[in-house]
Amino acid sequence: MGVIQYLIKFAAFTDLFFVNSLGLGFGTGATFFALLVAGLLVFGIWYSWKNVKPILNIALLSLAFVIFGYSSFTMILVRAKANPTLNNSDPDNVFTFLSYLNREQYGDEPLLKGRYFDAKPTDVFETGNIYRKDGNKYVVAKKKFDYTWSRSTLFPRIYSDKHESYYREFLNLGPQEQTDHG
Repeated sequence: MGVIQYLIKFAAFTDLFFVNSLGLGFGTGATFFALLVAGLLVFGIWYSWKNVKPILNIALLSLAFVIFGYSSFTMILVRAKANPTLNNSDPDNVFTFLSYLNREQYGDEPLLKGRYFDAKPTDVFETGNIYRKDGNKYVVAKKKFDYTWSRSTLFPRIYSDKHESYYREFLNLGPQEQTDHG
């Protein structure tokens, strides 16, 4: 569900603004954003109930319950702040928490559309920044990139260049031979 990821993403960039532009502490922007969302939800639910808007009321209550359900993930942040011995991903700020929720540590595998294992990149484009804490500011640790490929397909099943030798053997392809699809 994209609701949580986008809420956390907005909270992260609010925190980036509060920390880097306004000089406030880490987490102040995320806290402000959380209070703003909670306040808007409470006001919206009150407004929809007072003015008899049942569809709006159901939509806002549903959103509130989704957020409430995901609130159990705050335990991950509390645990990270305790600095345990085993602290995978170390989600101690809103950017690393977003990375944790998006499961970025596992990489991407194409499900609907993707490349063939022997496709070559035709274009590289920047998709965003990865931020980390440095002193009392967020700094760009590295950039995220994505690629367009020379050949792609729907529902890719032979996409991993790590398994190229296996795919070539399974498909009876020579070293320079390409798959006949696409």
